[in-house]
Amino acid sequence: MTTPSFILELPIQDGDDVRRFLDPKFDFGREVFNATLSTALGRLQALWESKAWREACALEKGKERTKRLNALREAAGLTKYALITVANDHRNAAKRFIPVRTPGVKGKRTPDSECILGAHVAQKIGLQVWKAMERYMFGKGGRPRFKSKRRPLHSLEGQSANATIIWRPSTQEVVWNKRPMKVLIPDTPYVKEALRDPVHPEKPRKVKFCRIVWKMIRGRRRYFLQLVMEGHAPVRHVYAPTSEQVGIDPAPSKVHAYSPEGVLITKAATVDGHEKEIAALQRKMDASRRATNPDNYNADGTAKVGCRNWVFSKNYGKLQLKLNEIHRCLTETRKRDHGTIINLILSLGGSVRVEKNSYLSFQKNFGKSVGKYAVGSLIQRLKNKAESAGLEYVELNPYRLRLSQYEHVEGTYKKKPLSQRWTRVGNCVVQRDIYSAFLAAFANEKSHDPSLLKKEWTRAEPLLRAAGLLRDYDPATDGDLSKSTKEPAFAAAFRRQSGEQLEAFRKHGDSRSPTHHRRRKRKRASKAGKAAGKAVPSR
Repeated sequence: MTTPSFILELPIQDGDDVRRFLDPKFDFGREVFNATLSTALGRLQALWESKAWREACALEKGKERTKRLNALREAAGLTKYALITVANDHRNAAKRFIPVRTPGVKGKRTPDSECILGAHVAQKIGLQVWKAMERYMFGKGGRPRFKSKRRPLHSLEGQSANATIIWRPSTQEVVWNKRPMKVLIPDTPYVKEALRDPVHPEKPRKVKFCRIVWKMIRGRRRYFLQLVMEGHAPVRHVYAPTSEQVGIDPAPSKVHAYSPEGVLITKAATVDGHEKEIAALQRKMDASRRATNPDNYNADGTAKVGCRNWVFSKNYGKLQLKLNEIHRCLTETRKRDHGTIINLILSLGGSVRVEKNSYLSFQKNFGKSVGKYAVGSLIQRLKNKAESAGLEYVELNPYRLRLSQYEHVEGTYKKKPLSQRWTRVGNCVVQRDIYSAFLAAFANEKSHDPSLLKKEWTRAEPLLRAAGLLRDYDPATDGDLSKSTKEPAFAAAFRRQSGEQLEAFRKHGDSRSPTHHRRRKRKRASKAGKAAGKAVPSR
């Protein structure tokens, strides 16, 4: 039985010596991955072409057919432990050993008996290849791709805490091939509690295994240590009990939540304002690509079909790094904002009820909004957070409930166009998405409870009216609600107890790096100083 675990990510102290030590390991790990994947794909192709496999596939579906297919896969070496062995054999055959200086011999190096990668790391690479092959063989994923220098491995890990990659809490170092690397530990209560044993605080917490990952930050490769710790992560937020319900109605770009304790309407992330900058960089990259590859385009400007050799200039590489940095900042901002929304939702109610949507359909119909705000990822993180915190997460049947059509006063269903943002409920007009969240909060998995809804509506009506999401029905202005496309002016959340609106994010959230505005300010000051003939300090 597996024990609970969580990940603590810490930065490794940056330096040229660290990159010179780790870069060859990741490059060799990429080669081992490609060699193992090539062997696995070759075995799979030979298996599919064999007569025994075709005869087994022709059998009627059942236990006998499944048994024969599994036996053929095992005989062909397409199993978990077979590929782990293959990865280790490729590692040994490469003979990539650690060079060491011979004492007394100046300038010469001899190979040590220890490989630069380590057997446990190679075995984990074999396990990674097996997972990709397993998804491919059983139709749950596409054909695995090889790792190139432009799309390399991003992480290497060991199998246990005392194998190859070792964490030393006493000296705050990670050791690989007897080479210690300093780890920077933030002085925060969360990190301190995460590193301490929950039963014996004077002792360090047990580490299952260590993983080293790299990220490209401002055009520079930075390495991080991920400690897979045993136990649960320290508690940073106090969530509501499971007796309090909260309903969620996710949209392509917004999240709507209702609880008797408060309501929430907010964008899923503060990632607006970068479209022009991204478009300008993409235009420059396209112009550079066309200038260096004129033979790869037709006369009408479209790219030629088929395999082509592309040449990229140094300026193109610089533009690519700028574009990658913008997308990295957007990703980190989105991740941060999702966490803020999740904590706010779970503080409203411990029993989360969400309509089971198809986020693949969201991607097909609202591609730009889904790519920018990633509501599907937010809902998945909300589910994982609720389950890990011991709370309740319930998925509702959208075909039975039809939350956007139901009206609990009359007990009727009525379709509405997507442009209609308000709906009539009795003698009131309410914002349609927050009303769907209200219905979800008190619905069963497959049906509504009209008596419970009427009872809770008496509590919800003054809360929604105070938040500006409900008003009395006026025949003069609300006669045709299908034209009510205007959204209400609303902050992030409105709580019943305080009676005030609370913003989950900064009023003007910016996903760019913290030093971005300081650099712009210094640049403007420098230009103003030059215009006035004065010397302006750089910092």
